[in-house]
Amino acid sequence: MMGSEINAIWELNLMDGKNPIHTGGFLTSYDHREFSPEEVAAREGGQNSMDAGRSEKGITQLVFQKLVAKGEKKERLLDIFQFRELLEPRVPIFEKEPRNKLFVESLQAFLDGQELSALLIRDFNTCGLGGKWDRYERKDHFARLVCALNLDDKADGDANSGGSFGLGKTTYAKSSNINTVIYHSVFEPSSETAGTSRRLMGAGVYPKHEFEHENFGGFAYFGKPSSDDKSVAAPF
Repeated sequence: MMGSEINAIWELNLMDGKNPIHTGGFLTSYDHREFSPEEVAAREGGQNSMDAGRSEKGITQLVFQKLVAKGEKKERLLDIFQFRELLEPRVPIFEKEPRNKLFVESLQAFLDGQELSALLIRDFNTCGLGGKWDRYERKDHFARLVCALNLDDKADGDANSGGSFGLGKTTYAKSSNINTVIYHSVFEPSSETAGTSRRLMGAGVYPKHEFEHENFGGFAYFGKPSSDDKSVAAPF
């Protein structure tokens, strides 16, 4: 199925109104404490999974796999997720800022290279990303991980977790050369999840920028148009 056949959108946050939100603080305050991005992803990803498996039966398992897409398969992936439509027009804008140099180089390699590689992180015997997707209470695991990187309080049951470097949820995006993550989760259906048992959504953390006479904060979300507002991306 090609991207043009999927009813999907990218939603980018606009900087307007009081206290506008942008990605500047997230992109510049990343404290890796002398660990490589790979080491941070392993450490933080493991901690997040352990927290999510704390109340589940069995041993929490974490699996890391490298995926590679080449040629037509790479182009199909770019098309499904509409990456060219989103990112190509913005590359000239991003590269105007010298501090975006490495990010722009990564974007160009992602879009124009012969192949792309991705890190697949899977965990088992965890609670899954349930709860409401558009609310941010402690039990709304999907919303808090995917749609609210700025929340630094613990989710329910995490008060006694092993802690983090203050990175936690942000480690996945910052471990990506293009600051982009595709989230997929399965969980027990409930009234809070409107009876659904799985969700998929993309999220990007890009530099703030002006594009087509609008100021964007840099947070971006890929999903299906919400039934309440077609300009809002909801999880598949």
